[in-house]
Amino acid sequence: MMSFLQVFITGRPLNCKTGVKSRFYSYDDQQCGVEELALQYYAGVSGGGWQGIHSESGIWMTLFALLMWDVLFMDVPNVFWHPFQVPFTSPIFISCYFIVWLKLVVSN
Repeated sequence: MMSFLQVFITGRPLNCKTGVKSRFYSYDDQQCGVEELALQYYAGVSGGGWQGIHSESGIWMTLFALLMWDVLFMDVPNVFWHPFQVPFTSPIFISCYFIVWLKLVVSN
């Protein structure tokens, strides 16, 4: 069985309310979110001196869209047919189109 290194990052919380984004004092005594706190930890000596960015997967989705542009926008009849189409009734959501796209995504 594989074991993984567990890292515990301790922050000084500013608020502890349910339903509110958690805020902390960062390592440079500024207010920040948990993402910035983690980035500061890993940028420090004890975290290994790493550099990072918090993007909520935006970079990966953008790269995927750019790399798969020809597949995503290939000419399939009646897929993009009207700007006001009802969600989940258009052919883009029908399984046969998904299968065609899946084969092209895997081959690319």
